[in-house]
Amino acid sequence: MKKRTFLLLISLLMGCAKANVQPTPTPTIEPSVPTTTPTSTKDMDSYTVGVQLSYDMHFEDDTYQSYLMDGVLEVMDLNTAPIAHSRQNINGNGMQSSIDGYYKDNRLYNTYNGVKYYEDMSLEDVEKSFLVPFQAIPIEESQIESQTNQDNTHTYVLTNDEALTLFIQQYDFLGIDQYKDVSVKENQLTQVFDTNGNCTKQDFLIDFTVVVTGSPVDIIYKSSINYLKINETVVEIGEDLQKELASYVHFDDIDVESISDADVYSDTPEETVTKTFQKRLVNRLKYEVQPDGTYKSTFNENESYTIDFNLHQFSYRNRTSLYVYNWEGDTGVFGQSCNVDFKTDSHSDDCVEDTIEMIKTVKLYFQMELYYCGLSLDELVEEL
Repeated sequence: MKKRTFLLLISLLMGCAKANVQPTPTPTIEPSVPTTTPTSTKDMDSYTVGVQLSYDMHFEDDTYQSYLMDGVLEVMDLNTAPIAHSRQNINGNGMQSSIDGYYKDNRLYNTYNGVKYYEDMSLEDVEKSFLVPFQAIPIEESQIESQTNQDNTHTYVLTNDEALTLFIQQYDFLGIDQYKDVSVKENQLTQVFDTNGNCTKQDFLIDFTVVVTGSPVDIIYKSSINYLKINETVVEIGEDLQKELASYVHFDDIDVESISDADVYSDTPEETVTKTFQKRLVNRLKYEVQPDGTYKSTFNENESYTIDFNLHQFSYRNRTSLYVYNWEGDTGVFGQSCNVDFKTDSHSDDCVEDTIEMIKTVKLYFQMELYYCGLSLDELVEEL
């Protein structure tokens, strides 16, 4: 994406870390990790990826600055003529913004707080707008302080110098490389691969202190990307939507005065994952709270989603068919005859293959609702 786009968004959403702070120049850190990461996706023609990012700064006078972003990118026809749908929700120092875009024919059509515009770019540029690397970061033995492996999950603690270098090269967008007095306190990189060699999850955490004009600033950065629906993602851009996109103006012609202010409190995180999820189900996804306390989204007269937080259940109804996923037990149920246990990858004898696949799909539906709300199933389960 063009640099000016980053500058516009960051200046509007993040602001200056401290208005009176001037960075102390230092030579660029020599990279020990390749700046261009190799593709880790194999035989992938479509995907959905959920992204979460937080960049928190704590100053000596107990003031805070923060940048929070969560989003979802859905891509199909990756190897021919990519089509994509991009959503981002951003909270920069209390200013809430949302960006919703469609990508087709090397052009991204965005709606940013009510302003509709387009920019010509590659799909790689669209990925870069999420400010995190989408590909697996290659790690060499010389960079590692310690490492644990469990099945297809690899967790690294890097040496402090390597962790800082990795952060600056792959994650930082606020110019930490301009400061010379930086000390890393903690770091962790986790990568999960599927059986096809695709990196389906990559989390990075770094906790460090940077000294600015003699005062320490404590910074904690966290990000996570999660892939699902690999080779199953569909993005639809119908005729009506294409007509609407044709009315978008070029980026240079944006009327900045028309950018609306969003309601900050309607989207800010609550004290628990569950409460954040409930809040965003209503405000982002337009669920309605039912008299019995469940949350319901109705698509048409035949299909609906219902979430019961007391029973920890997500239900999908299609006409008279009801499929239920329970996130506490990681189990799925259809009627009285079919039970699926995802932990043990087992099912009852009465399950037929089509029903098992549909129960797995319903779990995916639930994961997508969480992604659209900037959360993950792991976070929800960990809170139980």
